[in-house]
Amino acid sequence: RSLANDLHTVLAEAAAQGPLATDIATGATVVMRQGDVEALAHDPRLEGIGLMLFDMMGITEGPLRDWYAGLMFTTEGDYHRRIRSLVSRAFTPRSVGALRHAAAEMATAAVAAARDSGDLLAASSLGTRMICRLLGVPKGDEAVFTTWAEALSPVFFVMTPEQIADATTAIVEMQSYVDDMATRRSKDPGDDLI
Repeated sequence: RSLANDLHTVLAEAAAQGPLATDIATGATVVMRQGDVEALAHDPRLEGIGLMLFDMMGITEGPLRDWYAGLMFTTEGDYHRRIRSLVSRAFTPRSVGALRHAAAEMATAAVAAARDSGDLLAASSLGTRMICRLLGVPKGDEAVFTTWAEALSPVFFVMTPEQIADATTAIVEMQSYVDDMATRRSKDPGDDLI
């Protein structure tokens, strides 16, 4: 079975056999128990995934690799701490509390839409839309962010050449958008992450 095609069944079967499993495609060791994952997440000896998947897929350069290399969870040390301290400001109790009402409204609307249509994927953009709110993305632009997020989501697994091309296009477009937004917002700052 493949993680990409049948994630929950594969993980359940692996967990039933023991605390560790090996991903056949990558050779990576997968930790199966939540307590073990939590212990490892707090162990300073453990390094992040870095660019291992990108190296394995042959993505040796370009905007997708550059973006992935700078993500908070693919970096270590001072750079990681600097990025984390910037982002953590958006998750203070006050800033999260300010979004609570909007989050409840968005969740209620997403559940109602899924109930009416039977389409759970329609509700899956809720997380992206909430991140857009934290960033300060205008409501009318949330749909394009959702499209970019969908194209970028495969970067956490082994991608096909088509997925690599789609993700590369998405990151180039998203970075251009965010650069323009940051330039505009530098002249008219708000209370959001940007």
